Amino acid sequence: MYLTFDMKQIDFRLSRLVHKLESQGYKVLAGRYVRYNVQQMLVKVTISELRKVDIFEEFILSTAINIVPSVTIEELANVLGIDSMLMRSVAENLQSWKFLELTSDSTLKITPFGKKIFEEEKSVLEPSYTQNIYAIADPLTNQINFDNTRLQDAPLELKSLGQFIAIDKYPDISALTIADVQNIAFDIVIREKNQKVTSYQELSPITTVRKKISIFYLLDSQDQYIIKIFSEDQELKIVSDSLTEILSAGNEQQIVWDELFRLSDAEITLADSAEDILDKISFDWVLADVCFESLYLDEETELANSSETKILPASSRYNTTDAEDIKSFVLHRRIEKLLHLTRLENLNNICRADAILSLYQLEKNNICTNPFDGRKPEGQKYKNYVNCSLTYYNFFMLYGLVHKSEEPVVLLYIKPDYLWKQGIEFCKFNAATGGGRHIAPGYHTLQTLFDDTVQDRQGLQDRNSKPINLPTCIQAEVLIRDGIPLADIMEIVIRSPRHEPNVRQAGWRGNIRVSSRDFDWHSEWIVRGS
Repeated sequence: MYLTFDMKQIDFRLSRLVHKLESQGYKVLAGRYVRYNVQQMLVKVTISELRKVDIFEEFILSTAINIVPSVTIEELANVLGIDSMLMRSVAENLQSWKFLELTSDSTLKITPFGKKIFEEEKSVLEPSYTQNIYAIADPLTNQINFDNTRLQDAPLELKSLGQFIAIDKYPDISALTIADVQNIAFDIVIREKNQKVTSYQELSPITTVRKKISIFYLLDSQDQYIIKIFSEDQELKIVSDSLTEILSAGNEQQIVWDELFRLSDAEITLADSAEDILDKISFDWVLADVCFESLYLDEETELANSSETKILPASSRYNTTDAEDIKSFVLHRRIEKLLHLTRLENLNNICRADAILSLYQLEKNNICTNPFDGRKPEGQKYKNYVNCSLTYYNFFMLYGLVHKSEEPVVLLYIKPDYLWKQGIEFCKFNAATGGGRHIAPGYHTLQTLFDDTVQDRQGLQDRNSKPINLPTCIQAEVLIRDGIPLADIMEIVIRSPRHEPNVRQAGWRGNIRVSSRDFDWHSEWIVRGS
C-alpha cells in the first residue's frame, strides 16, 4: 500500500534516526513520535552470592539429607558436642535462605532448592544485597521487561497509537515468578558470576504509564514500503514486521495510515523553523555531529532563557559520531557504571534539584552546596561539568573528603550510557593535571584510560592486578556536561545501614545498597615512585 502526503510528514526531532535510516539505504517518507500505554510496578529483588559452606552448615545440611529418620538441631549439637545455640543460629540462617524447611516436630528437612545447591556446589546462597527495579508490561511487544529507573509519562499531546491499533492486552505482570525475574532481570541486577536472584517482593501497585516511541514509513532498496518502530534507538523488530505485514495487505480499515503519520500544524511549523536555521549555517557539518538541542524544543527541553536549566538524561542526549565504537569498547571492557562520590550532606540538594548539578549550574540556580573542590582546578572551561569515575571510585578523593568533613560519604552509581553521548570528555588521570589540558572527548581519548601504562603523580601506573573494566589510573575521570538527572542514578551505596534513614530523608526513592567493600582502598592498584 502506498501512502501520499501533501507535504513532508517527518518530525524534525527524529533527524538523527532519519539520518541513520537513510545511511542504511532507506528513503524516509514519514516519521513521528507516538505514545501508548504500558503497565509498571516497583519490585525489590534480593541478590545472593554463592559461597562454600562452612563446617557447621555442612554438618546440618549433610544430616538433613542422609540421616533417616531426621533429628532435631539439639540432638545434632549433642552428638557433635557443639553449643546448641550456635547450631540453632546457623540453622535459622539456612532456613531464612530457603535451604531448610520448618517441620512440625522441629526435625531437620532440606528443601529441594537447598539440596540441589549443596550437592552440586557444596555451597550456600547467602543474601548479599537488595535492589529496587521496575517491571514493565508492554502490550505492543507482549513482553515483560525490567529497568533500573521509573518510566516517565510521555506528553499527552503525542498521538495515541492505541487509536489506530488494538494494544490493550497486557502481559500479566502480577503473575511473575522468581524464574521470570531471574531470566529477564539478569543483566541489570547481577554483577558477579556467583550471584543469583533468590527472591522478589512487589513494592507498589500496578500503574499505567504513557510510553513514547517513534514510527517511520519507509521505502527500502527493493522499492518495498515498510514500517519501522523504535523505542529510543532500539528497533522493535517484531512489531515493525507485524505492522509492515498489515501495510502490505492493503486493508485500509485496519489502520488509517494517513491519519497516523500526519503531523499537526504546530509540528510542521517547528520543523520548518529548525530547517530555516540549518539553511543559514555556512560551514560543513555532519548531521550526527549537530547538537539539535539548541535548534528546537521538545518535551525534554526548556526555553534557553528559562531561570532553570533542564538536565537531559542520557537517553535524550545525542550520540557522538563514534558512538558505535565506544559502545563496542564498553561491551568489550565490561564497563557497567560510572561513579560520583559526594558527602551525604549534599544529597538533599541533589534530590531537590532532581539531578547532580555542575558547579556552574549550582551557582546559576543559587544552590548552596559543599563540593569537594569549588576551585575547579581543571579550569573554568570545565565548570559546567560533573566529574565522575569509571567502574571504581577515586579513593584518593575519599581521603580528601574525610579530612575536610566528619560527614559520611555516599557513592552514586550512574548508567554508563553517557560514555557515547555528546558533551562528555575524558582524562586518563586526574583531570586537574596541567590545568585540564589533557581532557578531551571521543573514542580514542577513552581508549587512553586503559593504556598499558599511564604516568601520574604517584608513578608509572600499569595494568597489573587490575580488572579489565578498571582504568589504568584510579584517578581517571569522565566529565559530564551540565549534570546527571536522578533518573540515571542506578543506586546509592552507603557504608553503614545507619545512614539509610538520612538518604531517604534527603529525598532519594531509588535503590540503596549497604556495602563497605565498595569503599575499600586497593593498594595493589597503585604503583608508587616509578
